Amino acid sequence: AYFTQPGRNRKVIKTDLDQAWFLMGAAAPESGIKIDSELNNPNFRIKKSTDDILKWYAEVEKDTVVCQYAQTASKLVEHWRTHWERVQAVQPTLFDFLEEKD
Repeated sequence: AYFTQPGRNRKVIKTDLDQAWFLMGAAAPESGIKIDSELNNPNFRIKKSTDDILKWYAEVEKDTVVCQYAQTASKLVEHWRTHWERVQAVQPTLFDFLEEKD
């Protein structure tokens, strides 16, 4: 709830692991967070490595609930990326390239 309050800047979720845990929490049915709205929010830019972290948690997590949330989040992000890349034809900036190296 802290990260999704109105007027809250999603840029505070900077690290890949933070993004993965946020998405896993948002994938929980009882979270009350509309994950599609978060994924489509222009202030929330998912790092590419977050996808791999979600897949990793889905494969190795022993807690079945966390594993399920990771699987759900991974599938939603993968679907969103496929759709987003078809819709968006934006030329990357120098800052995008620098962020990918982090």
